[in-house]
Amino acid sequence: MSEVDPKLKANRRIFVLVISVVTLLLFEPPVYAIIGQFLPARSASYVEISFSQLVNDVDAGRVHDVLIKGTEIGGAYNDGHLSKATRRMIRRCCSASTTKGL
Repeated sequence: MSEVDPKLKANRRIFVLVISVVTLLLFEPPVYAIIGQFLPARSASYVEISFSQLVNDVDAGRVHDVLIKGTEIGGAYNDGHLSKATRRMIRRCCSASTTKGL
């Protein structure tokens, strides 16, 4: 077997490194979404509440910030805790109000 030129080996390594970096930059969001499912949850803990409870708390002045992100609506309360209402909770609230004629 013939020996591979060391310059060729170094060039091949650089080429593979560049292709790897470009691939990661192009496909980072889908890869992160897949890997993110297996990572532990963020350190901030949320209490899941109903959408109507969140609205009542906002009306009562107990919430100082509201965040809408995708299908989640969350609130930062004046006492420091965080809560969120997911699409499931919002649907449950809306279906209950529909059956009650609201």
